[in-house]
Amino acid sequence: MRHDRSSVSGKFLSQLINDIVKWGLDRQLVGPNAFATIDGQSKKMIEEAMELRTACFFAWWQESIADHEIPESIENEITDGIGDTLVTLILLCELTGRSLADCLDYAHEQIKDRKGRIEEGVFVKDDE
Repeated sequence: MRHDRSSVSGKFLSQLINDIVKWGLDRQLVGPNAFATIDGQSKKMIEEAMELRTACFFAWWQESIADHEIPESIENEITDGIGDTLVTLILLCELTGRSLADCLDYAHEQIKDRKGRIEEGVFVKDDE
């Protein structure tokens, strides 16, 4: 089941980010009493991203190799993996004194004029 923007039920992204930061504060992952570290949180982000990668691989396999529809359980794992990875990135932003919006804006500024091509399903930037 693919989710659309309306599935957020009227919650704005900024409120979701605030809720996640509060969750992290309540568990002492971020804030003045934080026990989490930048290194530890980055490792957790990689762990979550690898779970997402596994779900995406199974989705690709279902569609491309087995010629089947992607099961809802795998669709849900992809959604969960993206969400869990974003949670770790939001907490990493907090730990490093950055905002998610600033990081996205910075990345967009770096890529907005980039030229490239698609190779094996991946964007490869042209040599500058």
